[in-house]
Amino acid sequence: MSFGVLITSRAGDWEEAAVSVEVDVLERSDSIAMLRRRVPGLGEVDADSVAAAVGDLPLAVTQAAAYMASSGMSASDYVKTVKTARRKTLMPAGRHRIHYRWPRLPG
Repeated sequence: MSFGVLITSRAGDWEEAAVSVEVDVLERSDSIAMLRRRVPGLGEVDADSVAAAVGDLPLAVTQAAAYMASSGMSASDYVKTVKTARRKTLMPAGRHRIHYRWPRLPG
């Protein structure tokens, strides 16, 4: 059996360890469309705020849509969660240990 590993990184120095495929951010309209397709009842303004919070990164948009659809979390709560996680993880290196867990999905 063979396994693959997917590494997502903004650092461009993976050439020695892996085959690198550059993927650009999504156009905002594409992020909004993806979120609205996957999250029932999500309005355009809310989808725009989620897309902005995750920087239109394809994997982050996909994860946001999946999480919101599975959990029923509102767009405003998801954006707050992203902003909280960003503040916690962007502290100066070595000064704080970061532990963050997304809320558990129901069921």
